[in-house]
Amino acid sequence: MSNQLNNRDLLRAYERKTEERLKLNREIKVLRDVMTDRIVSSEDHQMTTETKRVTIQYINADRVKSIKEIEDEYGEEWIDENRRRLVKPVESKKIKIEPLE
Repeated sequence: MSNQLNNRDLLRAYERKTEERLKLNREIKVLRDVMTDRIVSSEDHQMTTETKRVTIQYINADRVKSIKEIEDEYGEEWIDENRRRLVKPVESKKIKIEPLE
């Protein structure tokens, strides 16, 4: 179906779906926050229904420090000397939509 659309209709459909996704993500976040608050404030730290139990799972993970954090710790000069070891250039694609002038 998408391949059948002209450029204008394809762009409109894309923008509409993007807006719908953003709205849906905001609604999901609100619901997740309410569930989290309900679980944390409950006596047994869970929320149950007839068929499901919902708890908060804590996951420990390592994350790589940002360049700014490393710079704060080791200094700008150290960053400049070791930049090629710290970063890996990558290329990604992103659709950019802008008005014609």
